[in-house]
Formats: sequence, structure tokens, C-alpha cells
Amino acid sequence: MIIKEGLKKIVYENREILIIDYLNYKESGMIDLVTAARELILKENKKVLLLSILNDKTYLSPRFIRHVEKELTAAEQLIERNAATGLSNVQQWYKPLV
Repeated sequence: MIIKEGLKKIVYENREILIIDYLNYKESGMIDLVTAARELILKENKKVLLLSILNDKTYLSPRFIRHVEKELTAAEQLIERNAATGLSNVQQWYKPLV
């Protein structure tokens, strides 16, 4: 189910996974996706599996990183697992995404 461009849910083995697809987004669009994901998680008020899709062209700016930390902290009690795919070696140091 597509919630908005870049944000969708899928069901795999009877478990819902919230997917944030950062590909082809600049900083402001990525920030909007994180905010929308947090709002959805808190609105539904149930445990969620979170998957972030990035690649080596996805720029993790300091502003974006601080925003992710703030938004995910606000919803951390409902995030059962958090994973990221497509991270470059440099991006892998950033733990809130994985």
C-alpha cells in the first residue's frame, strides 16, 4: 500500500513493513519522508518494522541526520526493528538508520 511517494507498507509473512525509499530525494524530501513516517507510526500506535532504502548517491547531511535522530526517538517505543539497505561503507557508520 502506497502511503505517499517514497513511503509505503508491504506485508511479508503476515507482518507489516513500513518502507522509506530515499532514492532520488534531496535533503528536504528525505526530511519530509522521515516526518511522515513518524506521524504514521504514532497515529497507528502499533509496533512496526521499518526498512530504509538508500544508495551511495543518497547524501546524509548533518541536518537530515539530526532530524532522523529526533523523529525516530519520538517513535522508538513503536519501532520493533529498523534496517537499512543500500548503504555505502561511509554511510554504515550512522547507526540510527540500521
